[in-house]
Amino acid sequence: DAVYALHAFKKKSTRGISTPKREMDLIRERLKRAEEHHSRWVQEVESDHE
Repeated sequence: DAVYALHAFKKKSTRGISTPKREMDLIRERLKRAEEHHSRWVQEVESDHE
């Protein structure tokens, strides 16, 4: 099992509830990289146990 911290920020705006697009784009990119990293890690662990 693994935990990936993708992004942390302090919401400064008092109006609106949505997260800014640039923040969401950054989070999506980091999620994609984390998923790729995790897939490679799982493959390595499985090959080490064979």
